[in-house]
Amino acid sequence: MEKIIHYYDLGLYSGGEVEMFIDICTRNNWDYRVYGVEAHPEYAQEVHDRYVNNSKVNIFNYAISENIEKIKLYLAHGNGGQGNSIFRTKNNVSDTHYEVQGIPFSTMLENYPDFNKQFNILRFNIEGAEWYMMNDLINNNLHKNFNIICGAGTDIHKVGELKPYLNQYNKLLEDNDIKVYRFCDISPEKNHDIENLIQTQLNNI
Repeated sequence: MEKIIHYYDLGLYSGGEVEMFIDICTRNNWDYRVYGVEAHPEYAQEVHDRYVNNSKVNIFNYAISENIEKIKLYLAHGNGGQGNSIFRTKNNVSDTHYEVQGIPFSTMLENYPDFNKQFNILRFNIEGAEWYMMNDLINNNLHKNFNIICGAGTDIHKVGELKPYLNQYNKLLEDNDIKVYRFCDISPEKNHDIENLIQTQLNNI
């Protein structure tokens, strides 16, 4: 029986990377499941509506955070509405905000009891909240269950209150042997070859 590829996408915006991932799976005839998380309620709804007839795609309106609690999502000004953040000190957000449900990523994964037996890919672009997410995964020893971790880099340096933790974040990745591959719908020509990475790892299972 072929492995099903489970793709967790944190910070969807318009869902461009979900579309890229599904295209990769379709042309390789790989079965997949998508679990997408987007904090902005309108963006989450738009992506949900796009895939409402695809039972393999699940979209959740959450913000990845440190605790289970209602939190503020501060909206970006300019840049096409990209860059919303749970941190008011991020360099491109305003006081305008939504109140959204915050949840640690590990808490979300509790809904998938066979998570550690799957082929898992994690992509994230969560505007500084990767500090919470990565500490959460490592503290719960969940990072080892992801075959591939990817995204567009880190935004910690853009958040005033997190800037002192940038070196700690980079050391956290290094100490736990975590490589973040680039996978982004902006300038996709700069991306790592995620398709080949998946194929190589599937071949080694």
